[in-house]
Amino acid sequence: MRAIPETLAAALEEETTSLAFCWRIERADGAALGFTSHDRPLVVDGMACSPVPGMVPSAVAHADSIEGGGMEVSGALGSGRIRADDIATGRYDRACATLSLVDWSAPTASILLASGEIGDIVRRDDRFEAELKSAHADLDRTPIALCTPECRARLGDARCRVALAPLTHIACVTAVTGAARIETDCALPSSALAYGRLRPLAGALAGLDFEIVASDGVSVDLREAVAARLAPGELVELREGCDRRFSTCRDRFQNKDNFRGEPHVPGTDSVIRYPSL
Repeated sequence: MRAIPETLAAALEEETTSLAFCWRIERADGAALGFTSHDRPLVVDGMACSPVPGMVPSAVAHADSIEGGGMEVSGALGSGRIRADDIATGRYDRACATLSLVDWSAPTASILLASGEIGDIVRRDDRFEAELKSAHADLDRTPIALCTPECRARLGDARCRVALAPLTHIACVTAVTGAARIETDCALPSSALAYGRLRPLAGALAGLDFEIVASDGVSVDLREAVAARLAPGELVELREGCDRRFSTCRDRFQNKDNFRGEPHVPGTDSVIRYPSL
C-alpha cells in the first residue's frame, strides 16, 4: 500500500477539490517538459508545469500481477508546448513520462500515479492521444536472442564495436527531389548510406534521426516523408549503414569476429526439402 502525504490525504477528504494532474516528460533529444491539468502554472519537484487545456488521463489501474496496465493521455494542441510538428517528427516517441496527482494549493504534496514510456502518439484534428506503457511492458518482449542469419547487433554498438566516426559525414542539402528524397554534396560509394541515418543539424528537424532506405551516393531516400521540411543549404549529418549480412560484416567492415548472427544455420525451408532422386 503506497503512502499518501498528509497534506494530500487531507485534500482528498475535502468536499471542494484542489487536485490536479501533473506530467513530466523527458524526450530522447534531452528536452524535459512539465504539464498540468490546472489552469495555472505549478512547480512540482523542481519542474515548472505549464497548463495544457483538456489534458486528461484515462483510468489508471494498479495490480499485483505481471500484466502491466497502461493508460492513455489526450489533450489539445496549440498550447505552445505540445506542437503538432513535434508529434509528426517523432520528438515524443519513446519519451519517458510520469503522472502525479498534486494538491495545487500545496504542490509539494504529490503522489506518483504512473510512470513509463510513451508508445503510440497520434494527432486527431486539433487534439493528440498518447499511450503510456508501464515498465511491465518489457515482459512482453523476447528476453533472449533469437537464432537469425542476419546480425542482431546495431552498427557501432557495444556488441558490434565498429567505430562510427569514420562512417559519419557532414553534408549540405543541394536539392529536394521528392517527398522522401534529397540530394547532397556528399559523394559516397553506391549504397553506402543504405540502412544508415540522417540527422538535420538545423531547422525544425534538428537533432532527430531519420532512417535512410536507399542511396546512390548523391540521392538519399528516407523512410519518412520529411524531405519537404529540409531546405537546400541546410547541413545534415549522414551516417553509413549496414545490411546486417555476414558478407558485408566480413568484407566491408572487416568485423566478422563480432558478427552477431548465425549465417550458416539451416533455415526453416530445410525442413520441407526433399533429397533429390
